[in-house]
Amino acid sequence: MQSWQTVKVRKKEGLALRTAFICSFFTATPRTSYPDGTTMSGGSVLFYENGRTVKSLFRPSVFASSNDESMPELMACIHEDFRITDLEEAGILAEALEKLFEQSSSFPEEAEIKRFQNGWVIINDEFFGKRQGYIITTNSEGAILRIGYSVNIDGG
Repeated sequence: MQSWQTVKVRKKEGLALRTAFICSFFTATPRTSYPDGTTMSGGSVLFYENGRTVKSLFRPSVFASSNDESMPELMACIHEDFRITDLEEAGILAEALEKLFEQSSSFPEEAEIKRFQNGWVIINDEFFGKRQGYIITTNSEGAILRIGYSVNIDGG
């Protein structure tokens, strides 16, 4: 039975990922091949490599236990020179996050990006009328201080 099991590993690639992050990102998908020729794949696991460290990566979820779930593993992967000072740079991060997490979204369009006093909000999904997305806190130079995921951006 052990020979029936394999894991397919794929590297996530793209210019936005290379621009925003220093880590390499991968998905690992278990696959079972049965003697009758049928195959079955399970859900994939997202993980990252930062130097010699390999760890799994939290995927934002509509079922998150917190309204503003911190993402410290992702923060460890941000390029130290990457800044968000305008809508274009915020768009690069939005594209990188979309490529990285590739979640099926009920949000009809591209992510909605809004600036607020201490950073940016990237709204990329909606679940039962509640808009969801990333809350990016930056300093006055645009350096990213924190990335969180909120299941209720509007707070209502």
